[in-house]
Amino acid sequence: MRLARGGGGVMALNVAGMAQALLLQILLARLLGHEGYGHFAYVMAWVNILVYLAVMGHDMLMMRNVAAHRARQEWALLAGVLRHAAGLVGGLSIAISALGAFLISRQPGIPAELGATFLAGFVVLPLLAMLRLNAAVLYGQGQVVLGTAPERLGRDAVVLLLVGAATGLSLALTPPAVMGFVAVGGASALALILYLRRRRAVLPVPAPRAVFRRRDWIASAFVLGLTGGSQLLLQRSDVLMIGWLMTAADAGVYVVACNVAELVLFPYLAVGAIVAPSFAAHYARGERTELAAFMRTTTLMTLAGSLVIGIPLIVLAPWILGLFGSEFVDGAGAARILMVGICLRTVIGPSHLMLTMTGHEQQAMRALGCAAAANVALNLVMIPAFGIEGAAAMTTLSLLGSQIAMAAMAWQRVGIPPPLLPRRLLAALAPRDGGPRDAESGG
Repeated sequence: MRLARGGGGVMALNVAGMAQALLLQILLARLLGHEGYGHFAYVMAWVNILVYLAVMGHDMLMMRNVAAHRARQEWALLAGVLRHAAGLVGGLSIAISALGAFLISRQPGIPAELGATFLAGFVVLPLLAMLRLNAAVLYGQGQVVLGTAPERLGRDAVVLLLVGAATGLSLALTPPAVMGFVAVGGASALALILYLRRRRAVLPVPAPRAVFRRRDWIASAFVLGLTGGSQLLLQRSDVLMIGWLMTAADAGVYVVACNVAELVLFPYLAVGAIVAPSFAAHYARGERTELAAFMRTTTLMTLAGSLVIGIPLIVLAPWILGLFGSEFVDGAGAARILMVGICLRTVIGPSHLMLTMTGHEQQAMRALGCAAAANVALNLVMIPAFGIEGAAAMTTLSLLGSQIAMAAMAWQRVGIPPPLLPRRLLAALAPRDGGPRDAESGG
């Protein structure tokens, strides 16, 4: 089965990337120290949010449209959306970076080291935005390994080499310097993925004359961007609020706990990038039976993989966090809460992908937006009372709520129910406005 073969390849890539990223994080936490790593992690959280703003949903739009236009052989539209997305994301990411750098330079009260880290981060932002966009094109072509490898392995490999060289030369590492290394790694990964895209041409030769539907694309990408931004805010607002309500050092501990917990997500990431364009292509051809089969297979594969990874990590969480330094062991409780939440989310299945890849991104946006707002409100209360464990619990609760709501919407809108959730629960949550509920899904 293509899903199993492709998923296995991306799983192997993710395992290698996981080991490399874990080694890099351990080195940075030890070399930068408790507070220095907190500054670096805090700025990276902001950079990741701004990358989503710069991409503005065009990564999901590209993945969906490349798969759908190729399935229908709509080459002129495909040429148009490729040019449209590259120009818009490139210009917007540079504009956001310039504005951010200006605002930081006008803040006299910000610590010098933190300000310098932010300025270096604004160099990273356009590189990561274009890297994400070009990876989405390869995902839409079904080239998941090629789309994943430059960012998953290439970028961190360059950063790791630069950190090792600086340590070998006895140079003092600072958060701004490490962010500069991330910029070099991002530029290297972007160059590699552009080369791979050239080798795997998405358009026939000779290339057709481009046809543009900018208004439709921007409207759809805007909703997808709000959806992705809401999801990122839902997943990262806790880090920002800990840095605001507590200290940067506490934010550093929590980021490490989140990074360790997110190892449980690798089975989902391994098959999710394969399933997403398949959802779009099957939906474009009206193949609902295949959609249901992909949903079931993906849910079972990701659940099994998450449990295999998650159970040992839950047991070994204090020891793993201790590798980063004794100060980070305090994040074990938060990491365990987040891991349990991720395992529970895999039971629900990829309802978010089902909605966004079938043109129902507005429903996903509403669910994630409400959950993000609830998460911020709950964290305002729980972080002062319970610290990072309170943040982990509220983020887990908000994510679970949004996933269940999107599962109900996917059943009601697309007619594909998640195979492991009780139908009565979904029936109680689904809107009563008609739609293809259970159509051709065997439910």
